[in-house]
Amino acid sequence: APVGPGPVRATEAEAMLKGAEVTKEIIEKAAQAAKAQANPRSSAVRGSREYRLDVLPVLVRRALETAVAQARNNCK
Repeated sequence: APVGPGPVRATEAEAMLKGAEVTKEIIEKAAQAAKAQANPRSSAVRGSREYRLDVLPVLVRRALETAVAQARNNCK
């Protein structure tokens, strides 16, 4: 089963990041905001709700760090 019926935007995390200087602290706050806003389903095959909530901020953090690194490399 998917996490939900479709993609879900982490609007609180988006608002936090919009116009902000990207630092490790703001990335961590955005990752936690995404977790707080999430409501994933449990799956016997793909992971429990609790697991998905635990891994979500890790994935958000990695995605944001990758995006920032790529943006910085493209600006050189």
